[in-house]
Amino acid sequence: MTPQDQVREKLNAMSRALAAVHRSLLAFQKEVHEELEGKRLTPHEVLGLALNHPDFEWLRKLSSMILIMDEAVDGDEDVAELLQETAAELKILFVDHTNSGNLKDRLKNALNRNSGLFLELAV
Repeated sequence: MTPQDQVREKLNAMSRALAAVHRSLLAFQKEVHEELEGKRLTPHEVLGLALNHPDFEWLRKLSSMILIMDEAVDGDEDVAELLQETAAELKILFVDHTNSGNLKDRLKNALNRNSGLFLELAV
C-alpha cells in the first residue's frame, strides 16, 4: 500500500465516521421537527428539509465535508493536504472551545435534549 493509499484510507475512515455522526444528528433534527409540526415525515420530506429548511442548515456543513472527502477518496489528486485541513476543520467545529458557531450550539442543544445521542456519537 502506497503512502497515498494510506492517506486515502484515513480520509475514507474519517468520512464514514462523520457520516455516522451526521445520520444521528439528522435523525435528531427530524424528531425535533416532527415534534414541532405534530406529524411524521416521509424520507422524501426529510430530504427536502435537509436541503432547504433553515432548521436543518446547521447540518449542511457536515454534509459538504463528507461529500468533499468522498470525492477526494475516489479521485486521483493528492489528498494529504485535504486530510490535514479536514481534521483541523473538524477540530474547530467539535472541539475548539473558542468557537461557538451554529453547529456547535445546535450540537450542545441536541446532547442536552437527548443524552442517548451522546452514546450514538461516541460509537
